Amino acid sequence: MNFVLRTRRLRVLVVLSLVVVSMLLGPGIGRTYAFHEATFAANATGLAVTPSRFLIVRCNGNEVKVLSVGANGSSTNFADTPDGTDGVVGCLNPSIAIPPSTDGYLGSGVPRQNFAGFRSGYAYITQTTSTGTTIYQIDLAGNVTEFLSSVPCASSTGHYADLVFQTVETNTITHQGPFGNHGLMFITCTNGKIWKVNDAATPGAVLIIDLLTQGIDNIQGPSQAPTGFTPASGYLCVASPTEGPGRVFCVNNAGGVVTVDDTWPDANGLDFFPGTCTYEPGTTGAAQGGNYYVSTPVSTVGTIFKYLPSPFKTPPGSFANAALVTRAGNNQPNKGLGKLTPASGGTIAAYDAHPGKFHRDAAFVDCSIPTVVIVDVSPGEAGTVINQKSQGTVPISIVGSAAVPATSIDPLSVRCGFTGGPGDAQVISYQIKDISGPDGNPDGILDFVGYFERTEMNLPPTPSPWRGPIFCRGTYSAGNDPRFDGGG
Repeated sequence: MNFVLRTRRLRVLVVLSLVVVSMLLGPGIGRTYAFHEATFAANATGLAVTPSRFLIVRCNGNEVKVLSVGANGSSTNFADTPDGTDGVVGCLNPSIAIPPSTDGYLGSGVPRQNFAGFRSGYAYITQTTSTGTTIYQIDLAGNVTEFLSSVPCASSTGHYADLVFQTVETNTITHQGPFGNHGLMFITCTNGKIWKVNDAATPGAVLIIDLLTQGIDNIQGPSQAPTGFTPASGYLCVASPTEGPGRVFCVNNAGGVVTVDDTWPDANGLDFFPGTCTYEPGTTGAAQGGNYYVSTPVSTVGTIFKYLPSPFKTPPGSFANAALVTRAGNNQPNKGLGKLTPASGGTIAAYDAHPGKFHRDAAFVDCSIPTVVIVDVSPGEAGTVINQKSQGTVPISIVGSAAVPATSIDPLSVRCGFTGGPGDAQVISYQIKDISGPDGNPDGILDFVGYFERTEMNLPPTPSPWRGPIFCRGTYSAGNDPRFDGGG
């Protein structure tokens, strides 16, 4: 007997504006360089890549354009900042970053908030003008809102800002990292100043340090060191191509500075290896796992280079607590990537010759950011209301897509209920069939349909019947742990 009353459809929809991830990995265009696998004909001064999104940014007059990139180099427009209509006039070297999720913290809504209040999966971009830097937030549908204005980093003095988020969590109970709330925002300016935004609900830039007071400027390409990076455990690290032949500096929350012992001429950024991020959906075998992307913009059409992850895993542990260091300028015979390791206070060795002329930005695929999916409760029915007194099961569909094929979902990982957290209901049984698309009707794509005990969904006893949101979380392609998150 079915104890789920169907009087209204509880349709839990989240807008999907995801890049079709299978497009991220195209056929290799050549292996002229040791690890370089493919190129993308796209011009970008900033990029951010998750298992389901590949976004780039560049200037276009008085606006910042945000585009999605495909494997063949084609790009489609995703969002634009106001073209000077909001008084923000000018544009120099925009940056983009996507906040991480906080494990063990459920936040609210979808995408979930991390502990600093940033929604994991939204994009944040900079627009630097002659008067300062404005930071915009872009949701999954491409809607642009101003997040923070008047950051004192102005192009009139030749400077611009970069963004990155705190990924290190040193206390999993209080969700704190070395600089405060896990998932907080860092803002670095090439004039040497570094700020943080600890809480997205009340954004304000708090100055951590002005490196210019120590004779250090032109800082670029920030990345937070893992706790195992012994020269500067959990510090925020930046590179400067003009300090000496090119150096890496790391800063702690109290304004202490550690200089990496080794140098890398023209160093202008670094990216610490994420460790477990080796997967991109839609691929199998040797093609699976395009992992590192490097942008070399030019005035017209630039190039993005892709590296496969196999060198980062061979031999095992060779990239633990290590980073890749990029180069700028025209002073080096090749614009090679360097490999920064913790040994002896930080050593940088040549890693790959790399064909690019100028590295503006680079990033590993970030698998800490869940892919947003559509969740449909009692799919195919005219309406759904869950009877709080029922002892039956509730059918819930996780709508399949190119980003998250239904067959790739790990059934043992799926939790659905009031939060979608570890204590919510597990799948009793499931089917893979075409039952609902984004509009609620079959669409020719297989879906994951799970059946969950109503009493284990942790719904509040009132109101009854339950008409509120249901959340689901889990992983797909088990063993690689890309996360998905749905509800609303």
